[in-house]
Amino acid sequence: MISFMRSDTMKQIIKFLLTGAVASTINYLVFFAAFRFLQFYYVLSSILGFFSGMFFSFLVNRFWTFKATGGDAKRQLLKYFIVNCIALLGNLVAISFFTEVLKVRPEISQIFAIFTAATINFSGLKLWAFKN
Repeated sequence: MISFMRSDTMKQIIKFLLTGAVASTINYLVFFAAFRFLQFYYVLSSILGFFSGMFFSFLVNRFWTFKATGGDAKRQLLKYFIVNCIALLGNLVAISFFTEVLKVRPEISQIFAIFTAATINFSGLKLWAFKN
């Protein structure tokens, strides 16, 4: 267990979580503004929030978390986009499930949806998009 805590993967998880915290804050603020102030449909608000955080996190994850600067940036961006689209699908399934099935307010459901997407994202980025 201690060797795992010192491993490169654990360091990447910590960096990913820090980056994700900032990206998720951006995500939620954009979602909240679009939903509450602009009165957009909650699913559209979720999509807008998701992609706003995604662009920030691509740069930080590429250069800092995974140190994947040796690869082709355009190819990495395409893979990153694909992984994020899959994560967005997970995000939308989660927010819809919590909102429509469990009757949780969309503002709270989005928090669960962000965690769902983050799990999908880390796995896809580490194992495919930014794989060394």
